[in-house]
Amino acid sequence: MKNKVLILELVDSTNNYAVNLLKIQKVKEGTVIVTGSQQSGKGLGANKWESEPHKNLTLSIIFYPEFLIISKQFLLNKIAALAVRDFIKTIVRYKDVYVKWPNDVYIDNYKSAGILIETSTQSNLLEYAVIGIGLNINQTVFKSDAPNPISLKLIEGMDFDLDKCFNGLVNSVNLRYSQLKQGGEDEINHDYLNSLYLYQREANYKIENEIFLATIIGISQIGKLILQKENGNVIECNFKEVEFLNQ
Repeated sequence: MKNKVLILELVDSTNNYAVNLLKIQKVKEGTVIVTGSQQSGKGLGANKWESEPHKNLTLSIIFYPEFLIISKQFLLNKIAALAVRDFIKTIVRYKDVYVKWPNDVYIDNYKSAGILIETSTQSNLLEYAVIGIGLNINQTVFKSDAPNPISLKLIEGMDFDLDKCFNGLVNSVNLRYSQLKQGGEDEINHDYLNSLYLYQREANYKIENEIFLATIIGISQIGKLILQKENGNVIECNFKEVEFLNQ
């Protein structure tokens, strides 16, 4: 896929820009909105994404996954997270790189990237999807209250060429999207589970006021986290319903 790239000097959020653009016109699939300075980066829910200007990658890619039924749209989260992981693993070779459910990418126990996907539906199908990615590249000081941010520079001790990183990351997203479009759902599910942070490992979780020991045993088709408690009970958790206490 040859991506059209729209470069913005300054924007509140590349996702906002992409969604507003789609209200005006149907741009070419694979169009990328990228900025060196994002003032109000969006995370899941009310979360914000901190990014020092011209140090990191903040971008959104527009797709039209009309082949995908709504109940399977979490596959978009899977391919986006796997694509970011695929790219990071080309650079970080001596540390573990994980996908943390539902939308983060970790290097060891540190957060290196966040993903936000916004979709529009029509009937039972997806009309469009905007895949927003924030990836920490050259930033070394983080001022927000995020507990565990990391960048590629902090890991590798060197500066990275943002243009080369951009091309590598977008290419990784294209490959994973093509895999989904060509019917590679089983392989995507396999790769996602096997790269999942704390998968099949006991850890502490919190739901409301209850703290408990449990093991991640899977992800439901609609994207719920499936946990098995110490007593054998199995529960499914929505986004923001459960808190990871092991960092």
